[in-house]
Amino acid sequence: RHAALAAQATLDPVTGLVGRRELQRRLHAGLVAPRRIPLLLAWIRVDGLPAIDAGAEAALLADFAALLQQHASGCGYAARAAADAFVLVLQDLPLAQAERRAQDCFEQAVALPFELDEGPLALALNMGLAGADVATASIERLLGEAQQACAAAQALGRGRWQPHEAETTVLSRMRDAALWVRRIDEALPTGGLVLYGQRASPLVAGEPDYIEVLLRMRSADGVVAPGEFAVAVERYGQIAAMDRHILQELIPALRRMG
Repeated sequence: RHAALAAQATLDPVTGLVGRRELQRRLHAGLVAPRRIPLLLAWIRVDGLPAIDAGAEAALLADFAALLQQHASGCGYAARAAADAFVLVLQDLPLAQAERRAQDCFEQAVALPFELDEGPLALALNMGLAGADVATASIERLLGEAQQACAAAQALGRGRWQPHEAETTVLSRMRDAALWVRRIDEALPTGGLVLYGQRASPLVAGEPDYIEVLLRMRSADGVVAPGEFAVAVERYGQIAAMDRHILQELIPALRRMG
């Protein structure tokens, strides 16, 4: 009975993988051990689970958990850290070998077939990798680095993985995009987005001249072209608000021009 209660406290009831509390305990034990062993942590995010029913989700997760356990066998363990997040911990392997093993597991998971009544379903996965070394002072830092790398992989698209780096190009772009989003939110109600008209002549003789309407954003250095902020607008769902702003400014201007 005690063994059964202990298992319930340490294992995820759906997948049989290590639960989050036991994951944290094991990671902490590894970080405070007198002899540090190499450790690679893979944070794997699974998207699309809410779109399927509970029975199908349990069967799908069981197949996914079995794949994680297969790659962790003999050199680590697998855990369920959240409803849509899983962790593969690989220990006592050279970092390059551990990364290859995690990548192989990830690629097999991405291609894992699963049949629903409606047809085949492919898991929407992303993975971030982080390694523990002598400078890793806490499990929070290790988990945070792996989640940060996973977020960078998600920014590249589904089915991608990314190792953690102190500063990556992807993370830099994400940070820049977040700054643009804030600037656009501030510019929309304050007139920071302005329209310019530029007269243009057609290449075909006899056609009338026309006016090109150009969008710009005011800044401390003058005006900024859309090429600087268009990606952030599209990625963070601000395109509709910007379209409305353009029409609200453009239509009255056209009426005044007759």
